[in-house]
Amino acid sequence: TDLPTPELVTLALAHSPDLQQAEMERQARLDELKGQRGGYWPTVDLVGQYMVLSKINNYDQYFNRFQRNNATLGVAIRFPFLNVPQRARAEAADAEAVKARRQARATKQEVSTETLKLARQVRQLAAAEQVAQLQVHRDTPGCSSLVATDPGALPGFGAHPCRASSTRRDGWPARYPIA
Repeated sequence: TDLPTPELVTLALAHSPDLQQAEMERQARLDELKGQRGGYWPTVDLVGQYMVLSKINNYDQYFNRFQRNNATLGVAIRFPFLNVPQRARAEAADAEAVKARRQARATKQEVSTETLKLARQVRQLAAAEQVAQLQVHRDTPGCSSLVATDPGALPGFGAHPCRASSTRRDGWPARYPIA
């Protein structure tokens, strides 16, 4: 490859579906934690009620001002002082967020390690290919002395008989000459 190893790692991290999935999972767990922690705050509700009362229960005698159609409007404020289930849900969400964060970090490390390993294998294969070309070149009769005297005569495309030809006999491009 033509790219340096750090750039390969950066590209692999940017385009890895596993890492993207782990990051989305981490973000989802953080959002869930944020929502569960919101349960610690006081809540304010506007409450309304409408009733149609009957005269069967003798409400008109019991109340001084009886009205058949009755409406009530108010505000309900709740302070979660001892909301143990909410605390347990928030702690569970926090544990899930930590787990997702560690999983994302492990996935990132795994992708990075795998990329470095593959880059190393590519470099080793390229070096092995060069060694094989030099061995083929060395084993070609009359070319071993040329390699020692002319460094420009290494395998490549050209007119010199010791250089690899550009096509094989069957018409496919050649990497190694066919005897």
